This record gives sequence, C-alpha cells and structure tokens, in this order.
Amino acid sequence: MVTVTVILAILPVLGAGRAFGLFFPPHFLDEHFSTLQVPDFSNFNSTVEEVEAVKAEFRALYPSLQDFSLPTLWNFHVSRGNSKQRHGHHMEVDFNLQEKAREAGKDIGELDIRLANLKVRIESHSQSSFLSVFKTTLGRTEHVTTSRIESGQHGFDLTPTFEGSSQNASGSLFLFCRHCEVLEADFGILVAQKEYVRSKVKRSTSSKECKCCRTSMLISFHKMKKFHFIISPREFDAFRCGGTCPYGHNPANQHAMFQYERHEYEVGMGVDPIPLPSCAPTKLSDQHYFYIDDQGKFYRGMWRDAIVQECACS
Repeated sequence: MVTVTVILAILPVLGAGRAFGLFFPPHFLDEHFSTLQVPDFSNFNSTVEEVEAVKAEFRALYPSLQDFSLPTLWNFHVSRGNSKQRHGHHMEVDFNLQEKAREAGKDIGELDIRLANLKVRIESHSQSSFLSVFKTTLGRTEHVTTSRIESGQHGFDLTPTFEGSSQNASGSLFLFCRHCEVLEADFGILVAQKEYVRSKVKRSTSSKECKCCRTSMLISFHKMKKFHFIISPREFDAFRCGGTCPYGHNPANQHAMFQYERHEYEVGMGVDPIPLPSCAPTKLSDQHYFYIDDQGKFYRGMWRDAIVQECACS
C-alpha cells in the first residue's frame, strides 16, 4: 500500500476587477482597505497574444513611458505524455528561458520571473488519482507538489519555486500521473526587466532636519502580501512630505498664510496658539501597474495621485 501525503493549499480568490483601474477596482477592498486578498495565480489563463495586446495598448496611450518594466509571457506546450507505466503516466515539459530571452534580444540575467503557472488537462482512471510535479534545473531535481486530481483542466501556481532568473534559466518539469493520464500541459512564465529603484532624494533621518521637504518612501509590492496581484512594477518610490513649517515658510495657499498670521497673533497675545501649517503634498502624479485579476487575466491599471512630486505647508 502506497501512502501519499497531499498538501492542499487553498488560497482565497483575489477579487480583482477588470476595469483598467482608476484606483483599485471596487471589490478589491472594503472602505477600511483591509480585505484585499492574496491572488490565486493557479487561475492564470492569459495567452501570449492577450498579454501583448495589453502592452501594445499601454505603449500607444503612454509613449513617454517606454522605459516602464513591461512583462512578457513565454509559453511551453506539450501534447500527450512520453510513456505509460503500470500504475501511471508521465510527461516532461522542457523549458529554456535563455533561448527565449535571446530570441527577444534580452539578457536573461537582467530578467525577473514574476509568475510561473502550469496548466494540465487530465483524464482520470480512478478515484485515487494523483498528480506529482517535479522540477529539474542544473541537474538537480526537486519535488514541487502532489495533489489528488480528477478529469478536467487544472492549474498550479509554481511562482514560489521559480522566483529568480539564472538558476531557473533552463530545465524541465516532470509530471507523474498515478491512475490517470496527462493529455496536455502548458507551462507559462511571466518575466519582466529587473528593477533598480533608487531614490532621487536623500531620506531624512528626522522630520526636524528639513523645512517641509520631500523624502523617499519606497513601496515594495513583492514584500507586501496584499499587493501580490501586481506583476509590475515590483516597487516604486511614492515619496512623502515631512519636516517643519516655521512661520512664513513655503505656504501652499492663502489659507496657509492666514494660519501663519493667526498663530503669530495668538503667540503675541499670550494665549494657546493654533498649530502652524503642516507639510503636505501639493502636486502628485499617477502610478501605472500591471496585475492579474480574479479570472486569471492580465490587465493594466493606474492609481491617481500616487506619487508626491512637490510639498508645501498647508
């Protein structure tokens, strides 16, 4: 009797809308911004043509953003398996990212793997059918997952196994189907240019060190679980405003001037004065991004007023 231990990781489905995304699509989160879920990348089902169409639309709409890190989908397909054994069937899916990168005129060392997805079509011959997936790279084989499986189409998120680039440049996936047959397999990998975000301003160690200045505030999506649905960018500098607003310094508007004057008047009168104006953003710009929605489709989105460009006292 063979004992098979199956670990089933059921991730909540990300509620991602298909709108091109001014802010978050409404059902991404509640009013307290607390219910955003980790996406289930096993549902990914965009084709190479669909990904390229989204990118082409982005280039046409924003020609000045040609240096934006645009993801590329590479797909590896196999029909029918290699051989049948007494209790099962196996299939190998070979992949060579180095070759794909060379064909695209890119350096594999400058690319990050953002998503890896395996789709299989199964014909089950028993109620106790299992599919095991193994990955071989650089002569080393490791077990990826084993799951009970039924007839039909199934998806597996292999992203955690394939994160990185050079160590996963080429190899194969070995699929062993016990009491079943793999009819078809598609292995898709989304890659994007590595990002080297460097702040253009020096980050202040104390808000008292500057008079209302813009400082760095890096947002790293890949380190924040609520934002794993974002494929690109991995991170960006949203900046923030900080520092003091001494009397008369850089008022954002006439209201700030009145507040300065009222503060000084009350200080002179010896009463508890109203606060001085505070340092706040006065000019912001948008942030574009690419993401996977709850149907596994690749889309582009945009947050309005996400990056601080200028600060003033208000």
